[in-house]
Amino acid sequence: MEPMETAVVSVAGKLRDDEVLLWFDAVLTAHRESEEDWSRTLPRLADLVAERALPAEALQAFTEHMATVTSPATVLSEMDRKGDELPRLYWELLAGAQTTTAAPAPQAWDSTAAPRWYAHLTQVLGNGWPGWSGKEEEWDRFKAFFLGYAEQAGVRLQAQLLLDSVEQTPDKVAGFAAHGIAIATHAQAVARTKAADLWSQYEPKAWYATLTQGWGGWTGQDADWDKFTQYFLWYAKNQNVGEGAAAFLGRVEASGDKRAAFAEHGIPLPDAPVAAPVGELAEKVAERDKRVEAELAELSRASEVFDRIALDIVENSDPAELESATEEEIQELWERSVLAKIQAYVETAPPDEVAKLRAAEGVSDQVKALLPQS
Repeated sequence: MEPMETAVVSVAGKLRDDEVLLWFDAVLTAHRESEEDWSRTLPRLADLVAERALPAEALQAFTEHMATVTSPATVLSEMDRKGDELPRLYWELLAGAQTTTAAPAPQAWDSTAAPRWYAHLTQVLGNGWPGWSGKEEEWDRFKAFFLGYAEQAGVRLQAQLLLDSVEQTPDKVAGFAAHGIAIATHAQAVARTKAADLWSQYEPKAWYATLTQGWGGWTGQDADWDKFTQYFLWYAKNQNVGEGAAAFLGRVEASGDKRAAFAEHGIPLPDAPVAAPVGELAEKVAERDKRVEAELAELSRASEVFDRIALDIVENSDPAELESATEEEIQELWERSVLAKIQAYVETAPPDEVAKLRAAEGVSDQVKALLPQS
């Protein structure tokens, strides 16, 4: 045998079958936590053996064997590369050993070892696989996968004994329970994933974000509500939460103020559009817009950024500010708005842009006063 293989079987006869997995996990954990330093690995392994109630005889046998090895760190690194395959390798080496006495037959898992191995074979080697669903029609498929993972772990015989025991009972769920393994029945699984229950496991805000990803959700406008509802419930049904989603929208509609109902759940909506001005206010807004565009025209020739500033002022300002304002006040409002936006821009503007503004004849002294000095 290779040095690594002899280290693996150095604990033969010192461990029960259900302790093999825990032993090799302890060895690898100690090796990794000690940063592959054998002088630190051994004390850490002793701690883990005590914590996991593993036999001291196994630790002693392993320690004595490693004392004969030229490079314990190298052997442990080779074991580390085997990882989850170590238990299987252990059983294979025992089975293939040329000894005059046969290795003792593996014992069936007890109610402590069975749940531990079931979890390891399904959750660890199966990468989160839940195991048997409780459906009789899925038993054969489960059995094939379960024994396959058991083969990888070197515990196929013990796994087969477990399944044989379960199959001998009239109720396999009860058979697993007798070994300390809880299996959800099909009815229980269905009950757990009922749409309304699944919806209630998360906040409406989380579901809203999930179900509206890629299309935005409700615009906040009553005219779009029916279309939004249609899309929202379609996506909810595909996520198996149609019932919960419909109940949620029903409560929103019954509230009388859908925007407020969404806000109570922390669901953001687009801002309500500002009503278009009419009458005298519309005239004031139009006059303001002309002034903004005219006054920024010269600046726009110096830098296109001022086109965006003009557009921002025209499109996003609140016309209500002008409703009772005089012509002089309107002039002051837009000047203040323009200057504020210009100042925000020039604080981060590239030097060449600032130079253009400083050199442009049409730029007012008021604007130039905002420009950083070169």
